[in-house]
Amino acid sequence: MVLTHCHMGINRGPSAGFAVLLGMGWDPVDALTAIRAARPIAHVWYAEDALRWHFDREGASPAKRRTTLARVARWREENPLDVVRIIRGIRASEGD
Repeated sequence: MVLTHCHMGINRGPSAGFAVLLGMGWDPVDALTAIRAARPIAHVWYAEDALRWHFDREGASPAKRRTTLARVARWREENPLDVVRIIRGIRASEGD
């Protein structure tokens, strides 16, 4: 088992977890869906960076890179988050 985390659990920790799942052979969209199910406020901002690392690691073809990045972009469109509102809410609760 591997635990990745960051201060708010919105971008860095979930993105690192995404990279771990890619390294374990997960489909990128399935990985994003699983992360969001476990952490509904996870935006995974650095998913595309993790994908580029993964593509380089596995020697993915240009076609696979384009197709996968398009699938991730479509997932983001279908699963939007108001990250600014979420971060403001967390910061406000930390002031208590």
